[in-house]
Amino acid sequence: KYTFSDKMGHYNGLKILDHTRVLDKIIPELTEGRGMVQRADFHKYDVLEHSIRTVLYAPPKIRLAALFHDIGKPFCFIRDGYYYHHFEEGERIAEKVLKRLKADNQTISQVKFLVREHMVDLDCSMKENKVRMFLVKNNKRLNELLMVKQADFRASLEIESTAPTLVKWKKIYSEMKKDGTPFSLKELDVTANDLIELGYKDSEIGVQLRWLFDYAVLHPEKNKRETLLAQAKRKLAKKL
Repeated sequence: KYTFSDKMGHYNGLKILDHTRVLDKIIPELTEGRGMVQRADFHKYDVLEHSIRTVLYAPPKIRLAALFHDIGKPFCFIRDGYYYHHFEEGERIAEKVLKRLKADNQTISQVKFLVREHMVDLDCSMKENKVRMFLVKNNKRLNELLMVKQADFRASLEIESTAPTLVKWKKIYSEMKKDGTPFSLKELDVTANDLIELGYKDSEIGVQLRWLFDYAVLHPEKNKRETLLAQAKRKLAKKL
């Protein structure tokens, strides 16, 4: 924020805590990754250094999540001998640590989400329909997730290019904006009242609205009142 600020100040501060072992006292779950090697074709650094360097490349608003994104790796490696599903354990551990550090609920919620989802489509193998649904479902936190993914990618092998997942997702997101994909129920071309008029009742209304919404996300060209009502009528007829 200031012209005299060290651009690597946040990284250097963490490294001081690391070298003095003060970080061991604050977040021992994180420093268990010190010296814990990773696949050389994917990572240049051990688990702890990778986490700290991810903070180096992360914008201020997601630095805490960047620090915690692989916090499940040491636990998984010690328990299982490998890192699979570290994002699941990482979500749990991050919540425990943040509560211990007296973080507010909003911060805890965001960090948990970013830790849990930072591995999604890492190898770019996710089918487009699943990507579309994921982007819509997590649209409110998408920018933060993309930031974590990019920082993670940069800190892995020090490659300065854009992470492949970001290239893929941004292309799909741009197409979704152009083709009129709904990103909320408000953008769906039918309402709850329309379904009530058709004969839907109680909890069926919400269930059908959600189904129609998902249908429109995958088939944006069919987000038209007549088309959606026709779909709703067919489903209702099957129940009668």
